[in-house]
Amino acid sequence: MCTHLGCPVGLYEQQLELLVCPCHQSMFNVRNGAVPQFGPAPRPLPQLALYFDANGNLRAQAPYDQALGPGFFERNTTKIDGI
Repeated sequence: MCTHLGCPVGLYEQQLELLVCPCHQSMFNVRNGAVPQFGPAPRPLPQLALYFDANGNLRAQAPYDQALGPGFFERNTTKIDGI
């Protein structure tokens, strides 16, 4: 999910080794933490550390390292004035 507006990042540019968001053409470096190399995306793609368990199942080691989606989805979870 693109960190610009939340579009699916589903394209891969093989020669450049970049993931591409087809909506606004943000490009993310897959060899360097999915850092944006081009386009309006403000931050890297969230990372999910994976591993294979003893039974060969693919599992997550921990939650994503940052919020999913665009920056405006990130909200302060502290209650304000009882809300």
